[in-house]
Amino acid sequence: MSGGRRCCGRGRDRRERGLDKLTAKRVAQAVRVVPGLVDHHFKSAVELVAAAFSHAATADNDAVFEHAVRTDHPVDQVRQLMPA
Repeated sequence: MSGGRRCCGRGRDRRERGLDKLTAKRVAQAVRVVPGLVDHHFKSAVELVAAAFSHAATADNDAVFEHAVRTDHPVDQVRQLMPA
């Protein structure tokens, strides 16, 4: 769901969007796969959402740490990890 696309809610009434409205069918339609493929990998919508948030957080952390390790001195590395 990159490039600003929102899964399952494009052009729809807000009442039809949100995590509580997430279904395997809607996710499958958004990513153009069959719903059974989504069901095969995720036992529930809650599990799918948890995996998506986990993936996003891990990717974000990886980017921060990659930037920090480019600095030679350990103190500078820690500074890169702390917000100003």
